[in-house]
Amino acid sequence: MSVAFGVAATPRRTVNSYPIHTVCETRLDEMSDPPPHLSAFSTDMLPERERFDAFLEGMARKLVRIDVVRRGDAPFCAHFRSARLGAVSFLEMRYSPASYGRSSALLGDGNDDFLFQIGATSAFHVDQTDRTLRHGEGALADNARPGYASCASAGAALIVSLPRKTFMSLIPGAEDVARLATVAGDRPEMILLRNYLATLLDSASVGEATLQVAGAHVLDLVSLALGATGDVAHHATACGLRAARALAVRQSVSAQLRNPALSAADVAKANAISERYLRQLFADIGTSFSDFLIERRLELAHRLLANPLYRNRRIAEIAFEAGFSDLSHFNRRFRARFGETPSAARESARPTLNHER
Repeated sequence: MSVAFGVAATPRRTVNSYPIHTVCETRLDEMSDPPPHLSAFSTDMLPERERFDAFLEGMARKLVRIDVVRRGDAPFCAHFRSARLGAVSFLEMRYSPASYGRSSALLGDGNDDFLFQIGATSAFHVDQTDRTLRHGEGALADNARPGYASCASAGAALIVSLPRKTFMSLIPGAEDVARLATVAGDRPEMILLRNYLATLLDSASVGEATLQVAGAHVLDLVSLALGATGDVAHHATACGLRAARALAVRQSVSAQLRNPALSAADVAKANAISERYLRQLFADIGTSFSDFLIERRLELAHRLLANPLYRNRRIAEIAFEAGFSDLSHFNRRFRARFGETPSAARESARPTLNHER
């Protein structure tokens, strides 16, 4: 979609950063201030008959700087979540059938960013390149030119806004968007990019320096997806691609903590990398696969011991639930990590449990 969203220009009190269901259930004047890099908006908070007009005039044209041409008479809805990562920003959008884009009248706003558009659900047609993007596919569009993306059914998309000068230094000739191929959704760069963006949207507490680095990583991943070569590709592979792989690997481990047989070979295979490369990724953050796995399992066990739902479970059951297969080993590692036995940790949590009751 040719969308000129401007996260930095969004008033803090106009939108909210929390998941869309929270936005829908809470009035704007009741919301606490969001983390500064995140924002969100949902038409669900508006009366149904007012949604489209309010969205078009109050959100689309003034803040996101797009035009919207409605399709059909079904109730309209639109949900945005966005994040600013230094000079890079991105938007997760769920929408009703419509045409969304940049009219000639909007081009005078000075926004000439490139947009990397990713189809998340149903297909949409991009008239700048006369292409249809399907689930997971990506393509570049240009905010400096008029153009619309049209969807015949409700759907979702991810849209990454890339500063023009910076991106043209990475992909020379990027302004000829029709020349650049559509990127298949199963490309490793695309899979990693989608996961990286989704994780950033769910990260409430991130420092400004980290956001700047994350923006650089997103630039790396998009440039690789669009065929960067030479020194640009080498740098992007060593930085953004490596960081996104490391994130995906850590998430794979965290998702399988309860599997006592989980091994480095299993995680490497699931992420389509070598075991040697996996171990290097953990070394980059000053740990090892085994230490990371045990640390996450100990944290899980500690949470379960403090959970009221587990108050009647035996220590051994909780240890096994957290992925440990040897109770003695669990007890030793737990005491070394937390300075108390599992039983003592459970007792320490009892005041909290009693208070919750």
